[in-house]
Amino acid sequence: MSKEGFTDFFNEVGDNVKQAFADAKATHEEDLRKEGREDQRQEDLIAVTELLLDLNTKDGRIYELLRKYFKVNSVDEIQEYLLNVKIKEKRKALSELFDTYEDYKEFARANHLTLLFKENPQLLDLPAEKLKKQLETK
Repeated sequence: MSKEGFTDFFNEVGDNVKQAFADAKATHEEDLRKEGREDQRQEDLIAVTELLLDLNTKDGRIYELLRKYFKVNSVDEIQEYLLNVKIKEKRKALSELFDTYEDYKEFARANHLTLLFKENPQLLDLPAEKLKKQLETK
């Protein structure tokens, strides 16, 4: 093979490698954009769920609205949003009952609050004061 043949061969290999890297980079960037859009969607759904709960919207109506406007067709997904928002709100209400945030964190850790709420969501219906007292006496 001549010098020009080798040069052409390696130029072609270089072009192929360059194109492969460009394609991989474009695919990776698109994956990151999709991931970012999904993360933003999750944040939006949580914010809307919080808003609807603040407006005292019934859970059934929240299901309808999330399905209609956000195309969330999974009942389990909607239940998870509702549960997580209710846990967040209850944790906030409980934290306001303590003198310091450190006291609250110790209380939450000792009682495994998030796990407790997920295992027994009915506890979220109790007023924060009553829930705190109930957990302190057990």
